Amino acid sequence: MMYVFTANSDEQRMHFIGSGLKDVKLRDLFFSGIGYHHAGMETTDRRNIESAFLRGELPILFCTSTLSQGINLPAHLVIIKSTEHYENGSLVEYTRSEVLQMIGRAGRPQFDSSATAIIMTQLSKKHLYERVVGGAESVESGFHFDFTSHLNAEIVLNTVRNQETALSWLRSTYLFIRLQKNPSLYGVPKNFDGNFDDLLTKMMKRNIDALLGIELIKINDKIWISTTLGKHMARFCISYTTMRTFFKLSGKESLYDLIYLISGCEEFNDLLLRSNEKRILNSLNHSKNSIVVRFPLKRKIRTLQDKVMTLIQSVFSSIPIQDFSLQSDINKIFKVLPRMARCLSEMAYEVNLFNFSVVTNTFAKCVKCRLWENSKYVSRQLERVGPAIATLLVNRNYTTFSALRQAHPRQIELAANRHPPFGDVIKSAIEIIPEFSLLITQENPLHMNQATLNIDINLKNKNAIVSRSKDTNGYFLLIVGNSVNDIFYQSKCTLHQILTSNHQHRVPISRSTNSETNLDIRLISLQIVGIDVACTFTPHYLSEKRELSHVPQLSNKKIAQTCEISQFKRISGVPVKKRKLSSVACESDLNACALLEFDSSFDEEPVEHTNAIDTESLVKSSLKPKVSNVSNLNKKPLRKPVSKQTTLNYFKTSSKLSITEYEKSHLVNSPHAECTITSTSESVSFVETNSNKLNVTLSQTPIVMPQPKFNNQEKNSKEIVNFSSNSCSFKSIAKNSIVLPENSSPARNANELSFSQKIQLFFH
Repeated sequence: MMYVFTANSDEQRMHFIGSGLKDVKLRDLFFSGIGYHHAGMETTDRRNIESAFLRGELPILFCTSTLSQGINLPAHLVIIKSTEHYENGSLVEYTRSEVLQMIGRAGRPQFDSSATAIIMTQLSKKHLYERVVGGAESVESGFHFDFTSHLNAEIVLNTVRNQETALSWLRSTYLFIRLQKNPSLYGVPKNFDGNFDDLLTKMMKRNIDALLGIELIKINDKIWISTTLGKHMARFCISYTTMRTFFKLSGKESLYDLIYLISGCEEFNDLLLRSNEKRILNSLNHSKNSIVVRFPLKRKIRTLQDKVMTLIQSVFSSIPIQDFSLQSDINKIFKVLPRMARCLSEMAYEVNLFNFSVVTNTFAKCVKCRLWENSKYVSRQLERVGPAIATLLVNRNYTTFSALRQAHPRQIELAANRHPPFGDVIKSAIEIIPEFSLLITQENPLHMNQATLNIDINLKNKNAIVSRSKDTNGYFLLIVGNSVNDIFYQSKCTLHQILTSNHQHRVPISRSTNSETNLDIRLISLQIVGIDVACTFTPHYLSEKRELSHVPQLSNKKIAQTCEISQFKRISGVPVKKRKLSSVACESDLNACALLEFDSSFDEEPVEHTNAIDTESLVKSSLKPKVSNVSNLNKKPLRKPVSKQTTLNYFKTSSKLSITEYEKSHLVNSPHAECTITSTSESVSFVETNSNKLNVTLSQTPIVMPQPKFNNQEKNSKEIVNFSSNSCSFKSIAKNSIVLPENSSPARNANELSFSQKIQLFFH
């Protein structure tokens, strides 16, 4: 393609523009009044050439067919050198509309009063282009290329409901008019008998069967009804071939599998894989000196699908690409990709597969934010923060919203190399980014095959968002499932709903038939990267051997990385063998959770009073609870109740005690928790080391112990507590008595008790 402009050029200005061109060949041609324009040019060179030709300073411009259709560069003379171009390795004729688009650049009213267009083609095709130029060329229909998608849209709109209305609708289209005039162009065989009604019926049946094959519609009493899947296809304008690809998904695909599958869809077929782009694309996948994409290909770039996947990942990884043609392709990709991702996430909401729902919603969020879900460049989502500033912040380890919240505004300005009040603006924007935590508790009583969880969504910076944020339309997905792709609960909610109500979800869990018992609980933001919350929870069930008629109410005290036992009591009138305290709380950003599991054995006889122990308050108030005698142990508490909170500040010792054995519980999935007790500080903390261990730090403050009476004459001992200086193991305790370890003598008061006896008394 060659454009010729007739305006006079300024030689001095041409010399100035030409000297600034980076391409040496283009610079030499430019001084001769000739330029070229294609997608692989440097951005500055391309802009200089366009502006020079538009002002008339460059008289002759050569360009490719693709750009000649897209760029707005009017000319006096347009020459089409050939009417054929390479496509998929072979020469293909330009369509009539493409030729008309190219010659239409000649003669714009605001630039010229007359113009000329020259078409160079083969002699055998001369008559075709004479008809195009003369306006005698007929316009044909392209409706049949994507007829299945259009038919599905009409069924969704209830325009077409059965075969009769479908045939009536098809007869009203331009396709039917051109089909009668030129049937051979639309694939009609030469021996066609002229029965167009029969032809339309077969055409309609073939497309209806295609829609039924992937469950886009269903037929009820000869009425065509659109399914939810078909509505998603019409809503997001997805082609039939792409929808058929989505329908074949198994639900176990990873994020890599999903991106690679989408990259090969029909929506990207208009892109081209150019030979000069392969070097850049290969460097994005494999490079020793630069950043590469998250999922690099194991081979070199060969297909268009490889190119699309690499470009999608480069955007998510915040890797800058300077090549103009690749930037243009990225813009085309991300015009189509959001609706494809949204369609997949809506499909996942109907399929009820945990992994599929998490992966598709995560991918949709990545497309919207143009970042990976675990990206370090979360600051790019803030106003006034571009790629350059985000990179500077990442280099200073400001990779999460939590790190930015804790930073001083002046530190942010120093890291970003900006002047005040840039740091204050960033801090203000951070304060209205939602920060969530989850509190998960299990309801009592326990059952054999059913568990009920209460999930509280807590918004930590609620006051700041209510007072300062105007946009409360953010969407979130709460989903509960397990690793075998079972999904127990999923619900979408808005930020406005969380702000205006105490957002609690009651989730019934059925006992899984497989060995997987851990639940995966996710709160996924559909619009913001970096604020998701994820944690695991293990529900507990009764064993088949024994059912408990009642289990004490568990504590609902909020915990986050540090846990507190808020209640430790016995329920009157109810025989309890063992109880379970399980509570989980998770923090956003850190994605961390703390797990507290505490088992304790009790006497099987009913206990009348509640023992609520708070030794910290007990020390401060110097209370001395009294026990009258052994026979009244079941009527009065062993220690006087002080408050509902319990912190284990009981022992004064430098030894380390580890509780290593518990009597086997009748509760299923009850881990034998291991508790390490040390006395190195005055504060009490519970730090999670793993799902079955709990480290407890105890105070050195001396405790006033009660003064019980001892009865060593009871022979009907059900349990015996054995202590040593380093460990103790739980066994049986006698009814209405305290049995001391062997080779020990009874003590008359608390001062005479040895350390082991005090330990025994506490655990009793």
